[in-house]
Amino acid sequence: MSSTSNKLAKQISIAIQKIDDSMDYKDLALAVAQILKDDYGAHNFKPFLTYLSQHLKENKMKKSELRQLIREELQKLNEKQSFDGWKDSVKAELKRTGYSDAKIAQKFKSEAEFLKKSYDQNQHCVKVAQQLK
Repeated sequence: MSSTSNKLAKQISIAIQKIDDSMDYKDLALAVAQILKDDYGAHNFKPFLTYLSQHLKENKMKKSELRQLIREELQKLNEKQSFDGWKDSVKAELKRTGYSDAKIAQKFKSEAEFLKKSYDQNQHCVKVAQQLK
């Protein structure tokens, strides 16, 4: 967030607390819609909604972030751990970050080839490292 949007968010939050500290989200949406109509114009509706939607989805893990998590979990991997055991540790980490079981299963299905390849590469590295000891 920019410093301007940060300041605005704080002021909106203060205003909400002053008006009604249990304000319904519908009232907030109506107020924002009125500001858009009055101060920004109809030509900004679609870009505003697109931008808002993108930033509301920021909490979801991007594919690159998922792959980074997989790599980090691979670094923790014990050479005796099975592929399924390793997948369980990645799933546990995803669950800790707020993913539902269904979303985790979906991500694992879409990343299955990458997961197996990453695991196999790590196993090879572990074997090479043991031979070098």
